Amino acid sequence: MAMAVVPDPSALPLLRRLERDDGVPPALRMAAHNTAWTLRTMFPYRNAPTLRIDARGTFRPGDAFEVAVTAVFDNDEPESLVFIRPGALIEAEERLASTLHRGPARAGQVIEGRRTFLARAPGRSIVWAVAHVSTVDGEVLDFEVPLYIEIAPQGGRASVVPPADIAQPQIHSLSASGIDR
Repeated sequence: MAMAVVPDPSALPLLRRLERDDGVPPALRMAAHNTAWTLRTMFPYRNAPTLRIDARGTFRPGDAFEVAVTAVFDNDEPESLVFIRPGALIEAEERLASTLHRGPARAGQVIEGRRTFLARAPGRSIVWAVAHVSTVDGEVLDFEVPLYIEIAPQGGRASVVPPADIAQPQIHSLSASGIDR
């Protein structure tokens, strides 16, 4: 099943409701999801939360390091979740330690948090700052910013700039939540 994409962002709330409705046939749900994703790439979410991420530490296997995240909301969001998601080779000090905020967010609100993680083994990994928001229009969106971590016995490093030999991800700032997750 296919849907024609009419460049009108006002269709997004209806498409998001269709993709989450269990009474809608799966093919229509997927078509609604794909159409919403296409529209959202054509019309990015206005005033998306601004995310900044940084880390401090030696980045040696077995050593702890601290990750700091700042999220600034430009819109009122009825529900939001700001968290840090560690990749492979990294573990959180506590199971739920990565959650920085859960609840409504107001325009202008600044959420800051620091969490400690453990570098388990040498290699490369990524830590993401994530703002998961449910908008007033009923959309559920994830905004992500990666921090590239290199763990090495003699000391590694962290940077928001991907290493030269790693392809730049195609989508950094937006991924639609729902069927594809």
